Amino acid sequence: MKNINKIANTIFAVLTIDIEPRDFSKKDNTFSFELSDKNLGTVPKFLRLRNPKTNNVMDFEFFKEDKDASGEDTYGFWYRTKDKKYKLLIIND
Repeated sequence: MKNINKIANTIFAVLTIDIEPRDFSKKDNTFSFELSDKNLGTVPKFLRLRNPKTNNVMDFEFFKEDKDASGEDTYGFWYRTKDKKYKLLIIND
């Protein structure tokens, strides 16, 4: 499901991903899931998480990768909300 947003005069598609309560850690305000669980072929710069029960959404922007010591393999992709209150980790399985 794609939604259109207009930011800084640029129009781009935002991927919306449904989440479940088990995807969230209250301890560190972090959502997480495995890349293959959400059928993502690539990792987008922006994405939106949606709670299917409430239809509440949160927008996230990519900010860093976790890589192995060689710098060749990526273990995870990190996103955060604009206010940096919430994070999202997509685990590259």
